[in-house]
Amino acid sequence: MKWMNLLGKLVRPEKAALHEQLQSLLPAAQIAAKSSFNTIRKDQQFSRQMTMFDMPSWEFFVTLALVNAALLGLALDNRIDDVGPMVNMEVCKWNPDALRFLSDCAKFLVPAFTGIPVKRESSAFLDRFRDDTGMWVLWNLYGRVPTLEESQLGRCIGFFAAPFLDWWK
Repeated sequence: MKWMNLLGKLVRPEKAALHEQLQSLLPAAQIAAKSSFNTIRKDQQFSRQMTMFDMPSWEFFVTLALVNAALLGLALDNRIDDVGPMVNMEVCKWNPDALRFLSDCAKFLVPAFTGIPVKRESSAFLDRFRDDTGMWVLWNLYGRVPTLEESQLGRCIGFFAAPFLDWWK
């Protein structure tokens, strides 16, 4: 069986690399989510607001936002069919309810990109991606639309998500 895995890597190195990245995506997103909670909580600007959130809920929604960023990165490269379905399977194994929220996150972001170039290099794209990704997380954590003051935290959350756009590179 090991030789088949090795042969697969030799014959299809790009697919093998994607598969390895797939295996580490969810754990990396969870670590980044926990790290963001602890980092942002220490920021004086957001410390009071962060007391409203518990770690399990934060980790759940931020993890999904980061995974969604990685999927968006695949879509930007026209490679979503390569591992997108496998990402969905991993997400379902992690939490049976997560796929529904991951889909919701993707749908939430679609209108944000109307009228702007959807490219990593575009500052307009990155700004909207950060803002709207953070807004999606906050909306789910609060269970309502965040106020203007509360939404300031959104971009901060988005800064943790943006590097995941390049997860597959």
